[in-house]
Amino acid sequence: MKNESKNKERVKRLVAPADRVLLTLRWADKLTDAEIAAATDRPEREVAARLTQIETRLKRAA
Repeated sequence: MKNESKNKERVKRLVAPADRVLLTLRWADKLTDAEIAAATDRPEREVAARLTQIETRLKRAA
């Protein structure tokens, strides 16, 4: 439980609010890139690329 709290704080610190939406849809709601793209009215390729960038940044910061 403590690690989960630390992870949430790190995400808040390192990720812009618009990107947090993408992460929430991926991690909490477990949606695919196509589902996230439909929910956010963004192209699927853009969603996939942005999620890859965000997740890479978070891994480097860990």
